[in-house]
Amino acid sequence: MDVHTFLFTAQEWLGEGKISLSLVDEELKFLTRWKIGAFDSSGVLECTQEVQIHGVPEAVLNNFTISEVNQGKFKVVLENEALGRVEGTGFVTDKLIAWELRSQGASLEGFEVYELMPEGGYRMSAEYATDESLRTQIQGRVWIPATKR
Repeated sequence: MDVHTFLFTAQEWLGEGKISLSLVDEELKFLTRWKIGAFDSSGVLECTQEVQIHGVPEAVLNNFTISEVNQGKFKVVLENEALGRVEGTGFVTDKLIAWELRSQGASLEGFEVYELMPEGGYRMSAEYATDESLRTQIQGRVWIPATKR
């Protein structure tokens, strides 16, 4: 994991991309800002992700907790106002950081994949589905702001 600065090193990341919703025919643009903390003495890392979708007045705030990092695997917890608490597992290779999330009762399930790019940023893709057959697909990228490199 020494190869990855995203998610495992305390710093800020910016991102952009497109979201496709199964109920809407158009793609929605978004901007995101990750604020990643440092691991505490018990091996737990807290970070926040703010997502601003074009045309939606209020940003979505996601709180992530990363723990139990060992041999390329980790535990991840996502909490936000709309979903509540969703737990999952992640894995890390030399080129990827990925996780899968499932809520209790499987009312929400999905995954996110971050692929390391040669310049140090990440290409990301994600897909989530609810038990009501609503599907969300996300494509984008994240990078360290130029002033903080």
